[in-house]
Amino acid sequence: MRYILNCKIHSLTSDQVFQQIYESLKTGSKRRIITVNSEYVLEARKDKNFQNIINNSDLTVADGIGILWAAKFQSLPVSSNVIIRAIQCVAQYTWTGGSLMFWPKYCRTIIPERISGIKISQSVISSQLTVTDKPRIFLLGGYNGVAEKIRKKFSWSNIVGTYEGAPESKDDTIKACEIINRAEPDILFVAYGNPASRQEKWIEENLPKLSSVKIAMGVGGSFNFLAGNIARAPKWIQRIGLEWLWRLIREPKRIKRIFNAVIVFSLIALREKIISNSQITQISNEK
Repeated sequence: MRYILNCKIHSLTSDQVFQQIYESLKTGSKRRIITVNSEYVLEARKDKNFQNIINNSDLTVADGIGILWAAKFQSLPVSSNVIIRAIQCVAQYTWTGGSLMFWPKYCRTIIPERISGIKISQSVISSQLTVTDKPRIFLLGGYNGVAEKIRKKFSWSNIVGTYEGAPESKDDTIKACEIINRAEPDILFVAYGNPASRQEKWIEENLPKLSSVKIAMGVGGSFNFLAGNIARAPKWIQRIGLEWLWRLIREPKRIKRIFNAVIVFSLIALREKIISNSQITQISNEK
């Protein structure tokens, strides 16, 4: 486990994450999964409640090349002398950043892989989990009927209900919980969009009210990818960590979000390492 800019990240492979999902489905224990990217970390720096939600969750995984980069960058040793340390940090910043393009494996030695919300949700919905029975799935959120579109597209899966919802409304939240409880899902995917904290706060507040749910996870904009409304970047672009550039080209309106996630996040990581020597702490080895 690692803390990156005070946010907890488990250093796991996707196989290890799916194994934990299997265990929850078989044993009936509740588990909250949060896929953390650079935007989550930036938001958590301003919102301590959100930071606590991340750090108190059962499983937090790296959903973004920026998290993998930060883990490697912050793990590199530097001098205790602040001037020498500053020079070393800038050199490490440049080297590790360049490695994302020319040697992608280098930044995967601390956290082994990016595990996105779309990867987890697609694997579950397309029935790739090797459990005795297909898990019952509920899709909460999305807009313009996107959840129902997913339900029709994956008609062989076990999606037992969808509801668009309005997370800011207390009355709607009560209604959403009632609908979910009637459907009795094992897994709940929540897509309440930007800001990231909205869906995670909804799960934090309402998961105890959802008696059948064993796995709850916020999936952001994954519904649009699952429905086929937005195409993912080619695999080779995903492998070298430039999916953010692909999305920027296709959706120029995302430029502010991507600037924050790529430039602002990395510069904060650089500044914090220079100032405090390390903002990433290894807590324990994953079993």
